[in-house]
Parts: sequence; C-alpha cells; structure tokens
Amino acid sequence: MEKLSYYEIQSEVLGSFYLNTISYGQSTDSTYDSVIDHLLDDYETGFSIKQQIMINAIIYGLCGNFVSASLSEKLKKEIVKALISDDFYMLLKLLPHKEREDFLEDLLGLSLIDKELQVKYSNMPTIQS
Repeated sequence: MEKLSYYEIQSEVLGSFYLNTISYGQSTDSTYDSVIDHLLDDYETGFSIKQQIMINAIIYGLCGNFVSASLSEKLKKEIVKALISDDFYMLLKLLPHKEREDFLEDLLGLSLIDKELQVKYSNMPTIQS
C-alpha cells in the first residue's frame, strides 16, 4: 500500500519553490507566473494521483493573488475535479490523522472545501499501513 505524507510532500514542494525562485525568479524578465509554471512542470510526472492532489493544492496555496487569474483558475479547476474522485477519498483514508486534519484545514483555508466537508472527512477512519 502506498505510504503518503502530507508533511513530506509539502516540504519537498516548498523546497522546490525556493529553488525555482532562485533559478527563475531572479532573471529580469521573470514573473511569479513563470516561477509557478516551472514548479508545476517539476511535478507534472512521476507522482501518484493521490500525491498529485496534495502537490496541486500546495502549489495553489503558493499562488495566492500573485499569479494571473487564468493560471489560478486552471489549477483550481484541476483540484476541484480531483476532490470528487475516489483517489481523493482514498488519500484521506491513507493519511495519518494529524496530517489529514492539517491537509483539510489547508483545503478549507483555500476555499476548496467547506466546513461541512472538512468535518465529514475529519471523522473518516484511517487505513493503517
């Protein structure tokens, strides 16, 4: 069974964001959108669907109001689509309880889920791996 850690993925994505900011963010013609685009490219392949859901949510959180509306909306649509999938449901069951709580809190803070779903998903049993 796939072992998932929201904290590990979050740390990896934030580290990559920092490196992309140094590599691409310091050039004179660079934009925040281009840094985020490079970050998205870094995580385009090689990850499970469950990991990709977390990665996209983390990157969406880094977007804030700093990126173009089109980039933000594109990423949000991908995440919202994933949040109704069986993979999302299984991801929540596989995450350790505290990590699930923090992930759901982040999704709520990003307005990707509402409080009712947060409570519902918080009370799901965890699959022990």
